[in-house]
Amino acid sequence: MDVNERTINRVPNICAVIFGICAVFMLFAPNIVFGGTESVDCSGLNVAFGTPVVREMGAYEGSNYMSVNILSAVFTISPIAIAYLLALAGIVCTVLNIFGIGGKVIPIVSGSCFVVAAVMLFISNYLVIFNPKYIEEVGVGVDVVRASLKLGMGSIAGGTLCGVSGLAMLAAAFLPKPRLKIKFSA
Repeated sequence: MDVNERTINRVPNICAVIFGICAVFMLFAPNIVFGGTESVDCSGLNVAFGTPVVREMGAYEGSNYMSVNILSAVFTISPIAIAYLLALAGIVCTVLNIFGIGGKVIPIVSGSCFVVAAVMLFISNYLVIFNPKYIEEVGVGVDVVRASLKLGMGSIAGGTLCGVSGLAMLAAAFLPKPRLKIKFSA
């Protein structure tokens, strides 16, 4: 196999690694947005690992609106963490495939990890687990709070990037390798 053929065969793998790294960095973008009266944008880090969120609580006192920022944990550790760990596993498998380790199984495993991570990120507003103290504080049921959740930019972009990475890896696994004879002359 020519050096140019090996380079062309690795293009889907390299694209999958770049998109996968970008998807993992969506961990720091807003993942869940509350659509109710509260103004809260929760990053993927807040949603996945239950780190505290600054929430703005406001009330009217007469004609004046008084608001207070509260630092509290809205979520506990949730299955969204698994989505980011699957994206990391997909990146590791893709790098192994770039170096020729694993044969035909590694691209299938990598593509599957990316696709499952994409699906989990797209349904992340249904997978979150609320902190019981937060539910007591709000005073409404979990279903009412869950109905006010909307997907943020981080989960949409991360799911799209993981999906593209997964399709690239599955294409690299199932499509025949190109037999191009490209000669670059100087």
